[in-house]
Amino acid sequence: MNIGYYDKLLTFLNYDVEKLIIDNILAKGEELGVTFPNSLVRFYYYFGNCNEVLNGYYKFFKLEDIKIWHEGIVFGTKELSINYLCIVLEETT
Repeated sequence: MNIGYYDKLLTFLNYDVEKLIIDNILAKGEELGVTFPNSLVRFYYYFGNCNEVLNGYYKFFKLEDIKIWHEGIVFGTKELSINYLCIVLEETT
């Protein structure tokens, strides 16, 4: 998986971030009955343990708190808002 630009973003932190195990991220998708988009897998691989990123302007959920709600993968909220960060699921036939 070519995800070098996330490595560059990590250089702005003053400490090392332990990356999540990709199999655990994929397993969460399976638990929810969906396949996570590659962008969501990459994001959580790099930043799933980084509180500064998860709790910035947008409040990203910890991996275990991602859920399916109203036909979407809900993975966070906007600060001081009731709006959710979500990827709408497409119906496949």
